[in-house]
Amino acid sequence: MKCILLALALVCGIQATAIPQATNLDIQKMTGTWYTVAMAASYAPLLDKDSSFRVFVKDLKVTPQENMEITLSKQVKQDCVDARIMAQKTQDPAVFTVNYDDGEKKVTVLDTDYTHFMVFCMEAPMAGTQQGTVCQYMTRTMNPEQGEMMASFSRTLQVLPTGPQIILSMVQMEEKCRV
Repeated sequence: MKCILLALALVCGIQATAIPQATNLDIQKMTGTWYTVAMAASYAPLLDKDSSFRVFVKDLKVTPQENMEITLSKQVKQDCVDARIMAQKTQDPAVFTVNYDDGEKKVTVLDTDYTHFMVFCMEAPMAGTQQGTVCQYMTRTMNPEQGEMMASFSRTLQVLPTGPQIILSMVQMEEKCRV
């Protein structure tokens, strides 16, 4: 009996740490220009100006193999540097793996309506051995309705097993690499 309870506790614990994801995702509809308008992280330093996780998505393209080519922009010293990373599909249509920041990371699409917004989260290292999360809220337009956008982002983040420690709205911030 004790073994059954222990096994059940372990399974429930593992499920509680999984990031909920979008269902029936059609990656073809995600193709095109996107603007990062808000970010959230489970650990504040992940969003520092010099963090490798403070990047701005510019464009998504689907490859013939149904992987996702992501164009990012990041500030390095005084310059904006563009980079392309390949998000490899997995058996789950809402989950991709990327080789980023010295290791393989999982990227999960939480929610999208394809025409207005998309929210995705990426695994990120934290101090020690814990795994953190960085999430982005992206829109198809540069300046979405601020209040509506933040409310939508907050609702989406509530499904995460550990709430974000910090949320940044990029709409009102001076971020030269966001465009």
